[in-house]
Amino acid sequence: MRAVREKDLQEFAKKQAEMEATLRDHREEQRVEQEHIRLEQEERMKRKQERMQQEQERMRKEQERLRAEISKELEKKMSSVMEKKMSDMSKRLFSQFGGSKDLARSTVPEDGKGDSAYGESRRTTSQDVAQSCYEGKEQPPV
Repeated sequence: MRAVREKDLQEFAKKQAEMEATLRDHREEQRVEQEHIRLEQEERMKRKQERMQQEQERMRKEQERLRAEISKELEKKMSSVMEKKMSDMSKRLFSQFGGSKDLARSTVPEDGKGDSAYGESRRTTSQDVAQSCYEGKEQPPV
């Protein structure tokens, strides 16, 4: 009886050792699988983050391009508006003051050879117009 008991005890210890080994193997497999999953997730997150950074950079460049385009268009419109305003102001000044003789002499004749009275060729500017309007009067602040 004692021998049977001893044999049963040995078989039990052997099976227990096998089960513990199996459990250790299973836990190691789970740990390896979990590590593999974690690495895959990290890699996916890294790729996703890189794509987001690339998209942000693309959007930043597009925004910069649009700002430059808008700025260029705005500058064109402002230039056009200023030219129109200057033209309108010149027309008003000419009509208001009837065009000064001095101002008429300072313009370039149609033949483009210059004014013989001044011996030079130059174009009338808005400052010329303003100055001719205030000849002999106090000049407005510039």
